[in-house]
Amino acid sequence: MSEWSFQLFNEKLGNKIEFGVLIGKSLSGKSVVSKLLQDTQSYTVIDMKQIADGVKAGLGSEEEPFEGEVPIADVEKAVVAKITTAQASGKRCKFVFDGFSHSTDEGFFTFIEQFGVPEFLMCMTAEASTVNERWCKKNEAEEVGEEGAEAIKTDSASNSARRQKFIAKFEQFGGRVNIMHLNTSQVSSIESTTKDLNNKFAPKVILVNHQKALSVDNTCSNLAIKYNMIYISAY
Repeated sequence: MSEWSFQLFNEKLGNKIEFGVLIGKSLSGKSVVSKLLQDTQSYTVIDMKQIADGVKAGLGSEEEPFEGEVPIADVEKAVVAKITTAQASGKRCKFVFDGFSHSTDEGFFTFIEQFGVPEFLMCMTAEASTVNERWCKKNEAEEVGEEGAEAIKTDSASNSARRQKFIAKFEQFGGRVNIMHLNTSQVSSIESTTKDLNNKFAPKVILVNHQKALSVDNTCSNLAIKYNMIYISAY
């Protein structure tokens, strides 16, 4: 660390909100992966679109339902409340953002600053043939068609630019943010996807067998902290 950082110091003490971010083009598998992270790694999913629907329902009534777009400030407030409530339970809480609802990437960056630096950024993608197949299944159609193909192409280009912006944003934090890539076209089933996620997220253990006289505990402990591992000393 080249200069003192109170935020980093707090993180090393464990005083931080553990969260990650999933980004990717439509039909790349974000929601499926976020659900798997919830089921296998105990993450709480933050789906801002779903949260916005809940906020919208509360803004109106059965007689006069709310019309229009929910203000992003109201959605942000609901997200903060969800995270705060989960933390108040006294249990270890981890969160994963399944995309975001802000109109700009910068708006999302500004919002999550209050939570600190994310532990990971996962960039999701899928081959064009896979996206087309999923689009047809979702829309109960035999083929994509010109209009659908153009929408997919536009979304893919937009996601490519967003991916580069997110990577550039979080690369500046060095090893504090684990930047991962997942192509869901390359996994054949939910089981193989789960295995891949376990390899990425399950704790790594360092077991060091050494003579008692050797002073290796501090070095190995620091390495374990740096690389998010569990260090077991055996002699």
